[in-house]
Amino acid sequence: MLNLWQDLKFAVRMLRKNPGFTCVGVLTLALGVGANTTIFSVVHAVLLKPLPYPGAGRLVSLTASSFPKFTQIHDQTQTLEGIAAYYSFGSSLLTAQEPEAIQSAHVSLDFFRVLDVAPARGRAFLPEEEQTGGANVAILSDGFRGSHFAGHEDILGKTLVLDGKNTTVVGILPASFRFPFEFPQPDVWLPRVFEHPLLKPVQVQLGAG
Repeated sequence: MLNLWQDLKFAVRMLRKNPGFTCVGVLTLALGVGANTTIFSVVHAVLLKPLPYPGAGRLVSLTASSFPKFTQIHDQTQTLEGIAAYYSFGSSLLTAQEPEAIQSAHVSLDFFRVLDVAPARGRAFLPEEEQTGGANVAILSDGFRGSHFAGHEDILGKTLVLDGKNTTVVGILPASFRFPFEFPQPDVWLPRVFEHPLLKPVQVQLGAG
């Protein structure tokens, strides 16, 4: 114990003589701790923490290379109770100042039903909105609504200009909703998963069995 105390005093004296090294050492430790905390948070949310959905143990994640593949699985499955698809992308929201980069996601019609999640306000997407040429509508995350429209309780029915398109807000997700397979979380959820802006294939499908 005595040797440890002497070593600590010696270390303090050395650090006082080399304040530049002390600063670098502390910053390096802080960065290391921060990185490890971030990594653990992601691993905990995706791998360790139970998914925050009813019947989460029955959810499975599938990967397909295209929307036709998803359609094939959807039409031919005999073991899955429901199947849904999504992809996320960066989009541009027109504001009074300048365009703002936000995170959006296109989802198939049954996406929220498969997760057994309903909007806290408003409604989910309608079948006709899933069709090619359907109305441009959006469901907002509660966090996005709070940060952008906190003073507007009547945001439902309002129009956003998203990627140059007038988009009507039809629903607000519960504050507790988190989708663990996306980081950062999407701010805006849109219908018609097959409308990829870069014409790339669908990446991920979710099913409940």
